[in-house]
Order: sequence, then structure tokens, then C-alpha cells
Amino acid sequence: MSVVHNDAYEAGQATTVRRGVAAIRDRDGAAALIALGDMPFVSVESVDRLVAAYRAGVGDALAAGFGGVRGNPVLFDERHFDALSDVAGDTGGREILLTDDRSALVETGDEGVLADVDRDEDLETLRDRR
Repeated sequence: MSVVHNDAYEAGQATTVRRGVAAIRDRDGAAALIALGDMPFVSVESVDRLVAAYRAGVGDALAAGFGGVRGNPVLFDERHFDALSDVAGDTGGREILLTDDRSALVETGDEGVLADVDRDEDLETLRDRR
């Protein structure tokens, strides 16, 4: 695992995706697991399920899901690194997940994969539900 700092984060999520992919693209057998910092309730078990599904060959563009709804984190095999290096704005790898024939939703049973915290009120609401 590597942590990569992105000084240009204010320019959108894509800058972080591109920076992360650039940091690992030369590693053999690499895959990128992208977790969003504003989703604090994603369980470790959800990440483990995503990685296990990838290792089991379920797909090479995977999204954690809850109740059939796509959430985060997401995982991309190295074959998607060129496409991820070209993303723009705040969509990240969404287009790959929606169009690739080897993409899959990995059911996690974890509502945290859908819980996005953008404001203080979001955090309070989610804390009250737990």
C-alpha cells in the first residue's frame, strides 16, 4: 500500500485518481483501490470483500455495493490505468464501471459504502443512524 499526496485536490477528484495511478503504474500485477476520504463509515470487511472478489477473478473493475446500489470504494486492475490517467472532473472511474464488460458490483452488506459525508449535518445524521 502507498499513500500519495495530491496538492491539486481542489481541481477535482480526477487529479487524485491520476496522481495515484501514476504512482503505481509501473508495478507488476498492480491494482488500484480507490477509497474516498468523505466516506468514513466504510467497514474494513467491505474493503476485504472487494479485494477478495478481485483475487477470485470476479472482475477487473469492481465497486462495493449495498442493496444492489453502487458505492465506494472501487478497485481497478492495471489494464484500466491508461483510462484512469485520462479522467477529468469528479467522475473518477465511473465510466469504466458503467461500460466495461469485466466490471461488477460486489455486495458488501455495508450501508457505509453509500454514506457520503459532505457537510457537518451529514455526519450528524449518519452518526444518529448508527
